Amino acid sequence: MLRALDDLHAIAELARLLTRTGRGIDASIDLVRALDDLSSLAETAGRLPEVEKALARTQREVVARIDGAERQLAAALDLGGRVEGQLAQVEQASANLEQAAKRLAEILKLARRLERNLPPLDGVMRSVDVLGEAAVTLATTVEPLQGAAERLGRVADRLPRPRARS
Repeated sequence: MLRALDDLHAIAELARLLTRTGRGIDASIDLVRALDDLSSLAETAGRLPEVEKALARTQREVVARIDGAERQLAAALDLGGRVEGQLAQVEQASANLEQAAKRLAEILKLARRLERNLPPLDGVMRSVDVLGEAAVTLATTVEPLQGAAERLGRVADRLPRPRARS
């Protein structure tokens, strides 16, 4: 039993020693971690000028894009104003177009009526052509007789006239 108590005491002493050493190990581990973190911070701090340049470049690009967008917006607003100014003209043109469509519909109706009556007109045109040819033939036939007709008229003028009965 005494021996068991001695062994128990030795185990307790070892536990105390391990606890103290464990705390020291934890502190060493924390210190190593802190040094690693400090090293990472130093690397990051070394890259800060590059990051600053990149941010400045990005800022210039963003400002340039904003300026471009503002110019485009101003142009769009100007265009909108011009369109709005011409709206009355567009409305007038629309009204004129509606009137023209109505007139065109009336002309189309008239054209259909003319188309229905066109076959009789075609017959009239053929008759006019035939009559024209007949007139040419008649003129050709009568022309040589013109001199004779004039002489006959002069002879008839010389003949005595019948007296009027009272």
